[in-house]
Amino acid sequence: MLAAFAVVITPLVIALAIASSQVNALALQAQASVMRAATYGEQSRALDDALLAMERTVRQGHVLGAAEVIDAYGRQRERLLRAAAQLGGPTAVPRERIDTVKAQEELVFSTLQSDGSAIALVHWPALASACTALIDAAGQAVAADREAMVVRPTQVVHAVFGFAAL
Repeated sequence: MLAAFAVVITPLVIALAIASSQVNALALQAQASVMRAATYGEQSRALDDALLAMERTVRQGHVLGAAEVIDAYGRQRERLLRAAAQLGGPTAVPRERIDTVKAQEELVFSTLQSDGSAIALVHWPALASACTALIDAAGQAVAADREAMVVRPTQVVHAVFGFAAL
């Protein structure tokens, strides 16, 4: 009788263990998704703020002609590059988007150092466009992640009911 009881309860225990692991995986996936979305929000804001501050600095240098502009720009430059790298880190952003931002920023910075802020401003729209494309790509990755999180709970519910039916 105990053997029959063990045979009957074993599939239930296995189903419960599998269902528990499915729910745990869902919870971990949801937690990771929330963290990626939060990072996206923070870093896209930081990237946008750094870009705006850099443009303001270059325009001030154009008007004032001050050598301190390069130092101020350098500080903002580090913020922008760090935000771009972190924005691409947790999301499925193509690496070339980040590389494009870095290349455009390097062009603006080298132009600022050699030719001055008036010429650097000519290259500014390409840098702004590259940053916008990076933010958009990261936003699309977060949206795709969100869409996956909408479908996943339904899949887990079906799996749990399937195991319960067994």
